[in-house]
Amino acid sequence: MPPPRRGPVPPVPELVGFYLTELATSTRRRADLSGASIEWRLSGIVWGCTQRGHRLDRQDRHVAAVLAEIRRRHIRPPRQEAVSADDISAMIAICACIPRRSVAPPLRTIFTTACGLRPGNPLPPPMRPTVR
Repeated sequence: MPPPRRGPVPPVPELVGFYLTELATSTRRRADLSGASIEWRLSGIVWGCTQRGHRLDRQDRHVAAVLAEIRRRHIRPPRQEAVSADDISAMIAICACIPRRSVAPPLRTIFTTACGLRPGNPLPPPMRPTVR
């Protein structure tokens, strides 16, 4: 006769923290996962625990400390260098040589670049004041 089945075991935050740490470190078989992938895995673990009637708190100190460390280590560096004031001055000087009608597109490019926006995501068009 098989032993009686017990209900699901409640989650242990320390073990979940160890599991997340293991996901963040690379091994010979697989590369380390990104921070977003680890967040997805944790979300799946929390959802699974909830479905089984248990609660796993993401704010538990063990889980929160591991997530904070993963976020700190896996943060991406900026994709491009910041534009210096001299570069902006040079771009504006070039725009001074262009007729007024064709100055707006280069100025938009300058401010898009200076703000660190991608060319495919330019500044929004200027807003017109609403008259009441």
